[in-house]
Amino acid sequence: MTNAGMMDCKKALIEAQGDINSAVDILRKKGQVISSTKGGKEAKEGVIAQYIAPGGRLGVLVEINSQTDFVARNEMFSSFCR
Repeated sequence: MTNAGMMDCKKALIEAQGDINSAVDILRKKGQVISSTKGGKEAKEGVIAQYIAPGGRLGVLVEINSQTDFVARNEMFSSFCR
């Protein structure tokens, strides 16, 4: 329902005393805190992708970064860049 981890859901349910709606609110608030702390991290790993249109009159270079090299080497990330 929330896409949060099982243990996070369990802790939120315990804190909300079994009320699902309150637990969802707790998870939402904690998610905002987590996302605000990740905003300060630098994305130092990534890929420089290039595209040259047929005829060679138009070309594009794009740099797409991620926080970890694990993500930058992922096939899904590479296909996104292409």
